[in-house]
Amino acid sequence: MNFNPYKLYNCLSNKHSSLGEKFIFVYLTRHLVPDLIMDIGSRDGSDALNFKQFNPNAEVIAIEANPTLFEKMSDNKQLSEHGVKIFNLAATNTNGTATFSIFN
Repeated sequence: MNFNPYKLYNCLSNKHSSLGEKFIFVYLTRHLVPDLIMDIGSRDGSDALNFKQFNPNAEVIAIEANPTLFEKMSDNKQLSEHGVKIFNLAATNTNGTATFSIFN
């Protein structure tokens, strides 16, 4: 099946449609069949698990900069059982290190 961006655009531009990001993700991955999916700012890894469910053959990488959230993800056995790789990193457009501040 070929991906048709006009079909997606028509779905999203429909005034009566309440389609959100999850629909877009599922639609795109079902039509594009990615080899790699990166969940940047993963928080708890739940989206990464959903991505793996919809794309069982794809490599799924979850990135979380917050050390507290990353620790919780590390304790989540479902992530490792489903082959989701997790990294305590931040994504940016520059190389190097930075101060990471956590606010309540």
